[in-house]
Amino acid sequence: MRKIIIAAALIAAAPIAAAIAADRNQPTTADQVSQAASDTWQWLKKETKAAWDATSKAFSQAIETRKTLIITQELPTAISGKRLLGTSLENGRDGKVGAISDLVFGGDARLDAVVVAEGGFLGIGADQVPMKPNLITIRRQPDGSFKARTNVSEDQIDRAGDAAFVSSIEAVGPNYKKPENRRLAALIGATVVGPNGEKVATIDDILLSPTGDASYAVLSLGMAGPRVVVGFSSLKFTRADAPLQTSRTAEQLSHLAQVQ
Repeated sequence: MRKIIIAAALIAAAPIAAAIAADRNQPTTADQVSQAASDTWQWLKKETKAAWDATSKAFSQAIETRKTLIITQELPTAISGKRLLGTSLENGRDGKVGAISDLVFGGDARLDAVVVAEGGFLGIGADQVPMKPNLITIRRQPDGSFKARTNVSEDQIDRAGDAAFVSSIEAVGPNYKKPENRRLAALIGATVVGPNGEKVATIDDILLSPTGDASYAVLSLGMAGPRVVVGFSSLKFTRADAPLQTSRTAEQLSHLAQVQ
């Protein structure tokens, strides 16, 4: 079985190449490089978690106590899920090999898979290929957009899309299709209902941590109403075809800090 041997972490700022040999003159095996990738991914998550926990704690307090807030200033390392969708995925040899069409979160809101649309015409009829998050590097651009890179080849993605190539590109396995999993593309624009079952908001965006986990939901209160932020875990998810639920009423949501 062939293996994808180079991986990098999903992060908003400077990505870290995870499969660089300590001595370029020494031969390495696929297993050694894969282990290096895994070790770097674990190191990255550990190092970024402390910084993210500190800023997100302050951000969560600001949501409840401030009248207004600017997300890019209060939570600068957060990734806009809505802006991430459609981002081209490139590698150094083939150029564009696909585009990020979805993210899949497990029941714990952790990122389980990055879904890449490959082939088709203008996005129509494209194969949807689930990939390990640590196979893709996300870099934020000065204008707020993103660039995504991978060392997976176009040929490997082609064969994965045709279901004729089983490898670590499909590392998520069958679990990424579990009914309790949530998909970013379906969350954007989804209805949120309050304690009495009445519609109180729609989801405008999902804010991701530097390692891609769903952390906050930006809610639009009414057609031309303000936007507020709540913790993603505070929204109850039952099934994909049902609205999300919040314990807050429309009145309570309106008292949260408004996003500018």
